Amino acid sequence: MAPWYAKNLLKDIPEVGRRINVCSWRHISREYNERAHQLAKAALNEDIPMMNRTDSWLMVELANLEGRHNRIFVRRPEELATSILRNEACDVNCDGVIDGNSGEEVVKRHKVVEFSKLVDVGLSDELAVETISFVRVNGAPAPHSFDDQGLNSDMAVAVVEEDNNAGSMPHVLMVSFPGQGHINPLLRLAKRIAAKGLLVTVSSTDEMGSRIAVATAKSIAQLAVPTPVGYGFIRFEFFPDGLALDDPARKDLDSLMPSLRTACPPALAELIRRQASAGRPVSCVVNNPFIPWVLDVAVDLGIPCGVLWVQSCAVFTIYYYYYHALTEFPTADNPDLTVNLPGLTPLKPEELPTFLHWTSPYQVLKKVILEQFGNISKASWVFANTFEELEREAIAPISGRIPIIPVGPLVENDDDDSVRGDIFKAAEDCMDWLERQPPCSVVYVSLGSVVVLGDEEMAELAWGLAGCGQPFLWVVRNDARELLPEGFEEAAGEGGKVVEWSPQSQVLAHPALACFVTHCGWNSTQEALTAGVPVVTYPQWGDQVPDSKLLVEECGVGVRLRSPAAREEVRLCVEAVTRGEGAEAIRKRAAEWRASATKAVAEGGSSDRHIQAFVDEIRKRACGSGSGDCN
Repeated sequence: MAPWYAKNLLKDIPEVGRRINVCSWRHISREYNERAHQLAKAALNEDIPMMNRTDSWLMVELANLEGRHNRIFVRRPEELATSILRNEACDVNCDGVIDGNSGEEVVKRHKVVEFSKLVDVGLSDELAVETISFVRVNGAPAPHSFDDQGLNSDMAVAVVEEDNNAGSMPHVLMVSFPGQGHINPLLRLAKRIAAKGLLVTVSSTDEMGSRIAVATAKSIAQLAVPTPVGYGFIRFEFFPDGLALDDPARKDLDSLMPSLRTACPPALAELIRRQASAGRPVSCVVNNPFIPWVLDVAVDLGIPCGVLWVQSCAVFTIYYYYYHALTEFPTADNPDLTVNLPGLTPLKPEELPTFLHWTSPYQVLKKVILEQFGNISKASWVFANTFEELEREAIAPISGRIPIIPVGPLVENDDDDSVRGDIFKAAEDCMDWLERQPPCSVVYVSLGSVVVLGDEEMAELAWGLAGCGQPFLWVVRNDARELLPEGFEEAAGEGGKVVEWSPQSQVLAHPALACFVTHCGWNSTQEALTAGVPVVTYPQWGDQVPDSKLLVEECGVGVRLRSPAAREEVRLCVEAVTRGEGAEAIRKRAAEWRASATKAVAEGGSSDRHIQAFVDEIRKRACGSGSGDCN
């Protein structure tokens, strides 16, 4: 694939074959990378002008390497655009093709490549959206993408020859339940898949799309434009859920879940059919928990499908054995029964996910969680947000029943924030405040986006933090801020900061962090291990208790704060992981887990190999079906 610029610049080199993957936005597939370098360097050695007013990593880097900064200044953009619309070759005056070093003119005229297709891919900015809209209507790049000084550096359209284009990349559709804790790991997996050369569309409900658009300051149209990630692309597209944006049913799971099940399957099926009409047929569908009907839609359309499990493999095992009645669990008649499962340490009743307690008031959530085990056998892949080094003993036994594929830890990569799925806007001054704190001093507190503590519990936690003698950063939802005790924020002063939301992965990686007081949601658990930060666990419900058990008893990276919190207990727990007798050993183990987590997702690591194997399989299937590039 090549950008729309003159690909014939390379055509006379003997080694060049019919399909050359020298392209913009770094979407060269891995297997072509070295070859593309050789071809481009050969072009430079032959004094063939190259354009570096693009986002092409290959072209720019090689031009800089060779000390050649050639540009093509197109004087007659209308002629070029008109010719492309007619799908013809044309001659374009290239007055101003200048050698960047000597200033000598090296080329006067050049025959522009014969174009046959346009790819609607581009950068996530307003110009890109405008240009893509033009392309979809007219089938060619718009003249406004040029200027008198040369190629616009924000140019967002690529054209390609025949079937070798980004549209022919295998296309994975990833569908998320509408919730921040659900879309985060799904999007992070999407980035890793896309980085290996696939097109990934991340999808959820329209309401979720609206919240992402507000939090990321982008329009829905901008979110739909493919953004380059590694060698591939990510885009967003959403579907209706049958509810008005202000419908109170959105806050009531009993009402929301039936609406999703009724309205969303046909809407999702239509979205999938729309991808084929747009020239990007879906090669695979992946969904996360709470929306098992996505598997049914994919199967009905004859599309391979997978599931991303967003909790631990241990918790997957517990639910799987419970759903299929493969062992006994505590009941009202036998409340003290200890549960023994393959690969797991014995589980006391209070160590099980709270939804499985016979006294649990969350029967709707229990039904939703267990429902997905009814059709999970339809999935060709069951990905898990974990890694072999963390849960090897749990993964092996359950894989004999369901082939679990560890692809975690799915945590945010600070090097790439070009694609985000935030529905909450982080406090802008959060990181600035951290910068002013001493190294290894800050107590970071975040209990997730769902649970709200009671008045007394909130007050005890607040005064416990104030009594620690260390600066603290506390994430508190706006609707819970009124529960903070009177005078607390004034008493904390500059040493305490309360925010509605924070960029958690960045906070945990900051050198000012001393420890993390966490509810032990699985995303936060993975982020804590990846950051190598000691923890004070304060589990509330769901899978958080077994997650706390993993962090404290198996990983040895923290202590547990018992519920309900008491201020003196808060102070003692923070002291235990920061200044206490065992704090140094806890920090050492946390650093070891950080190394293991980092290794798992690095190139060639255990999770990276699993993702690469999936990508290879999707390429193979797409090639066999004729819907993807076979090279």
